[in-house]
Amino acid sequence: MTVKHANRPLRTRVSGILPVAVGLLLAACSSQAIYPEAAGIEKVNQAEWKIERHAVDFGFGKVTPSSGEIAALDQFVRPYVNDTAVRVYIDAAPAAAGAAVAEQRMQALSAWLVAKGFRPGALVEGVPGTVPATDPSRAVVYVGRYDIVLPDCPDWRKQTGADFTNTPASNHGCATTVNFARMLADPGDLVQGRDPGLADGDRLAGTIRNYREAVKDEAGSKATRVSTTEGAK
Repeated sequence: MTVKHANRPLRTRVSGILPVAVGLLLAACSSQAIYPEAAGIEKVNQAEWKIERHAVDFGFGKVTPSSGEIAALDQFVRPYVNDTAVRVYIDAAPAAAGAAVAEQRMQALSAWLVAKGFRPGALVEGVPGTVPATDPSRAVVYVGRYDIVLPDCPDWRKQTGADFTNTPASNHGCATTVNFARMLADPGDLVQGRDPGLADGDRLAGTIRNYREAVKDEAGSKATRVSTTEGAK
């Protein structure tokens, strides 16, 4: 007669459950994310520089633009009118045309661009996408600006309910980053801040002095305040 032990099926079930429990425990303690392609993705805005050039023909040795050149220049800058984020540079080719001729061409183009609402300046070394002009009969006008490249939002690739590594959600920071980009008047501020210019030191110091004196007077004063809304009796 064969006697079956009642506890053997229980041991079998326990031995099957144990590896699963250990696996879950190791997954919870592991630094490897469940979704590595979505974990740790920081949401940032990128500033992308774009620049266009337009050559203005003057003719050899002349300081006035040739016929039809101003109309062509007007068509070139028209999409950028009232765009406060654009940067306008003029390369009058001083090395090729001569310093005196280049200066007069610079003045003529600058006056016209200022009348259009731009703030042009001479081309400086290091501006991406530019090369020194070498044609003695032409000057070059550059218009550049930074554009914002937004992060890929919304980003719900990572399911936080199944991630036991406690890493940031793939959509974390999306709204804040995108909203910040929408508020930027000049995306170039992400690359380099603007020069605030000279500060009024007297006004700043006076404001601090007035504040401190007011605090001191209020702390030491025992005077009763009189309402100006009540009529005289």
